[in-house]
Amino acid sequence: MKLITRSYSLLGFFLAFFFILLILLWSASSFIKYIDFSLYNSLRDQIRVFRTENLRPNQKYRFTELHPQFTEVDVNSLIRVKDIKTSKNSRRNLLNVIWNDPNIRYNLLPNNYINIDKNKIHTIQKIDKSELIKNIEEIHFSGKNDFFSKSYHFTPKKRNGSLILFHSGNTGSFLKYMASIIKFLEEGYDVLAFSMWIIDKQPEISVAGSGTIKFRDHSFLKFISEPLRIYFDPVIAGLNYLTQKNDYENIVAIGFSGGGWVVTVLSAFDQRINFSYPIAGSYPLYLRRFRNWSTWQETYPPLLEAANYLDLYLMASEGKERRQVQVLNKYDGCCYSGIGWTTYASIIRDISMKLDGNGWDIYIDESHADHKISSQAIEFILNDIKKNK
Repeated sequence: MKLITRSYSLLGFFLAFFFILLILLWSASSFIKYIDFSLYNSLRDQIRVFRTENLRPNQKYRFTELHPQFTEVDVNSLIRVKDIKTSKNSRRNLLNVIWNDPNIRYNLLPNNYINIDKNKIHTIQKIDKSELIKNIEEIHFSGKNDFFSKSYHFTPKKRNGSLILFHSGNTGSFLKYMASIIKFLEEGYDVLAFSMWIIDKQPEISVAGSGTIKFRDHSFLKFISEPLRIYFDPVIAGLNYLTQKNDYENIVAIGFSGGGWVVTVLSAFDQRINFSYPIAGSYPLYLRRFRNWSTWQETYPPLLEAANYLDLYLMASEGKERRQVQVLNKYDGCCYSGIGWTTYASIIRDISMKLDGNGWDIYIDESHADHKISSQAIEFILNDIKKNK
């Protein structure tokens, strides 16, 4: 009986100690978060990276090791873009997948423009423009089937003559990434910022034989013709509008997550883009055997028939002064993590040197274990542009 009583006492002691330790850790983290949020984030990132590297052995093929099956893939045999000629052919095929008549894209323009300075009740007024931003313009594009896109053109007071097109993808409004946008503005870039169509508006469309469907998922686009136009018409319209008004020295495309996918495809077919940086945006399909299948449009068969992801990477680096750097988060809990990139990076890099551009490269962000854009990635991108322009 004494042994049982003593065992319960020890168990109670250890439980109490454990809960007190949890409270102390929570209190310490809350205190650090309150006094220095950047230090809190840095410590959190380091802890999560340590956990992913050392405490998740069953996830080794997801983060730290290459699955043996991937070593057997003949990557070279999958690549169709081998030189400038094959790149141009693939670009022509890609354009024909997006538009029945690719020439339509030259005439696309937004439908409405709102100067935010003159609309004092606008929600974006919460952004402090007094020191950095000269003007914010809201740009509307109404597309086919009642799809709608709302983008914002930020003009800094001190301009460097170049434009950054930023696309936030499926992770929420671009306003979540204002810290990155502010950094671009500090460097003197105009910024044209987009969210994904599914965030801007989810239209209700009558589908033959099925009635009216609310388009709340990417896969619903299979019910309409020219489905990829929903992603690219608003972006092309915005670029057409701004390039008519401004003679930019460079146009840079940066996209995150689903926006990284948009930038991957966009920079492959639109050669106005000098620099492109898709962040956590794609993997070639052979690396998606166990996960990362992602949203519907990424595996749209006509797209892959025209140009697979390896081809798209190369097409984005083809042409005078054009360059792409793929940015991947090694420990990303969502998408395109690990070291699968080692199976194709050197091959794509070597072929890109034959395409009359500034090459293709890859940047692996090991600073955190989240699906996010890190300050290290932004710093790398800005330095890469300066080094290669």
